[in-house]
Amino acid sequence: MDNMEILMNDYTREFGSGSATVECNIEVTEKGGVSKLLSVSANVKSATVDKNGDTAKVMATLNCKVVFLNKAGEFDSCDYLCDFTQSISSKDSQSLQDFNHLWAVCGVADIDSSVVGEMIKLQSVVNIKVMGIYSESCEVMDEIPENVICKKGSMITQNLINIVDGTFDMEESFETGCTVDKILHSDVTAMVNNVKTMDGKCVVSGNICGSLCYLSEGIVTSKNFNTPFTEEIECSGMLEDDKANVLVKCADCKIVLTGVEGDNVILMQVCVTVRVDCLRQTNKDIICDAFLADSELELESTICKHSVYDKTYNMFDKIVGNASIGDDAIAANKVVCTSLSRNILVNTYYDDGKIVVEGVLAANVVYINVENNPQSILIELPYSLQFDEVIEGTNKTLCAGAIIDNLYAKVKRDKEFEITANISIVITASDTVECTAIKNIIVTDIKKCNNFSIVIYNCKVGDDLWEVAKAIGTSMENIASQNPDLDGDLAGRKIVYYRQINC
Repeated sequence: MDNMEILMNDYTREFGSGSATVECNIEVTEKGGVSKLLSVSANVKSATVDKNGDTAKVMATLNCKVVFLNKAGEFDSCDYLCDFTQSISSKDSQSLQDFNHLWAVCGVADIDSSVVGEMIKLQSVVNIKVMGIYSESCEVMDEIPENVICKKGSMITQNLINIVDGTFDMEESFETGCTVDKILHSDVTAMVNNVKTMDGKCVVSGNICGSLCYLSEGIVTSKNFNTPFTEEIECSGMLEDDKANVLVKCADCKIVLTGVEGDNVILMQVCVTVRVDCLRQTNKDIICDAFLADSELELESTICKHSVYDKTYNMFDKIVGNASIGDDAIAANKVVCTSLSRNILVNTYYDDGKIVVEGVLAANVVYINVENNPQSILIELPYSLQFDEVIEGTNKTLCAGAIIDNLYAKVKRDKEFEITANISIVITASDTVECTAIKNIIVTDIKKCNNFSIVIYNCKVGDDLWEVAKAIGTSMENIASQNPDLDGDLAGRKIVYYRQINC
């Protein structure tokens, strides 16, 4: 059809989800074997996605971190990388070929650990969600046929301008005042909490959070840090009014010991990689309905439905909880280190004017009991956080991510711990755009002529000025010119219209 326009819309959409069970066998003979596991954590370090026929092939690396006592009763640790592959099928029989720029969102849901001989055996369940940029087309009329009276509407379209990977480095250092014998555990995460778009670039701000646990002369010491960053990333083709959705792809950390013996400095060199999706949104006028005063029309319509990025909400809160070690356990004396095992976001929704985020925080707490023996406990804290953030509009889709900062445990009573942690949450809100558009108009029969010069229309519930205009057979402007007091609810109103008789 000559008067047809095809509108393209690009937006983020889930292709499918699944889980992988990853088994890691860590040989620790050279470290003196294992007498007791103290802390076990794991996270997905990197993930790539390839198209594999009708399924998405996810190739990822699991980073397992274990703190333990060897058979000589000394603290030791291992940092182990384990590669795995998992195929993900479509959740709604979607064609994988309709998706571009695939990526995987991975999170460790559960970890089982055991010691067999000189081997630490770990079994981790990793939840995987494959996302991609989905392109959807919608056919609409581009030109209004002659003499046809049309009702117009507005629809937001969104197009992907560019995808850019940005990498930047940061450093954080600690003066220990001692000789560091061994780094037992380290963890680094990053989160973006503000993005400003400019011509040809965007400015990304956020925080890098981390924890560090090290050994010196048999004493375990832990440190937490939270460092803000602001980086400028070149984005070819981006304009100031465009929008940018920024994802943290990975945050790698290299630890270097500097300084002198007796006063080591721990230097943490962090490399952060982010992905910037440059999005351009346009308000497009579309024809929603049409009629002719003297002819019947056959309208061919289509439903346009897609998602557009709205905005990002940044929220901060504190998680506090208590946990006991059991009546039959030996009383705790002091905590030596606390590490994050995993943080799982279970649900995010908008309810009664509040954003609600629900999840489970799992922390490894290593402590010394009153008999001066190292012990540990895995503490799981469910949480439900409410935020008085106003979300404008309806039909929003919310997607959340979070990082844990300043995780800390202390002995509250001889067999009870108090856990505190800061949580930073970023929620991305998207609007669902859905409207009916006319894609073709065919003139059919001649209408029966109305010979009355005065038309009185009794408005019923749900009528608007457009419905009245269609029924009378004239434009909304003509009706409004003769009825200047029309406003608000028309239900029960009598509208009088005088027209020229041409029959």
